[in-house]
Amino acid sequence: MKFKICIIWIVIFMIFIFISSGHSAELVLQPDGATGKDSLIVSSNPTTSYGGVEIFNNWGGTDHWVIEFDLSNVPVGAVINSATLELLESGNCQFNVNSLEAHINLSSWDEYLVTWNNSPAYGPSIAINTGDTAGNTCEWIYFDVTQEVLDWYNGTTSNYGFTITGPAEGDTMKTAYTSDFGVATDRPLLRINYTPGSHSIPTLNEWGMIILVMFVAFASFYFLRKQRIAEG
Repeated sequence: MKFKICIIWIVIFMIFIFISSGHSAELVLQPDGATGKDSLIVSSNPTTSYGGVEIFNNWGGTDHWVIEFDLSNVPVGAVINSATLELLESGNCQFNVNSLEAHINLSSWDEYLVTWNNSPAYGPSIAINTGDTAGNTCEWIYFDVTQEVLDWYNGTTSNYGFTITGPAEGDTMKTAYTSDFGVATDRPLLRINYTPGSHSIPTLNEWGMIILVMFVAFASFYFLRKQRIAEG
């Protein structure tokens, strides 16, 4: 009987290791107005700060959006597989085939002080938006920023966030919601897919799996012990 119990424990342990190792998890950073950091900067009002606005506007590429996410909630030791910056169009969606570009900011900035004149310098385009298609439907705008988030997380470069520019086609407008917008699900987000490292704190799903495995193990032990007693 002891041999059977040992076998069962080994099988349970192996199943747990198989399930918990090598799987990926997802972290969605979608802050509100109090914790988010984003702003509109307007060329026609170069000394005005727009840190509290609810909508980003972009007329013909003359206005820019700056946005930054706090990565402190990414688990320690995580291996980042992908990262996507996502913005939801708020209007003028008939122009959604026009491109926006994401750039890496090269210096720090303050949400409520940044203006067109003092906005951070930025590097070359690192991503062009995808997701929006021809038509009148407002859609999510996606930017693949995997390498940039990986560099920030690893400390290779400093995280000063992104500047979003464009489109440059005439007077076409692009608009999107900011972190100050009243509907939480419409705010900008950074979606990070990662593989937990050996020092990562278990996620809610992982704790659920751990509890399930422990329950099965104790239930099996109790059943076998009861059977052994019955057999006398």
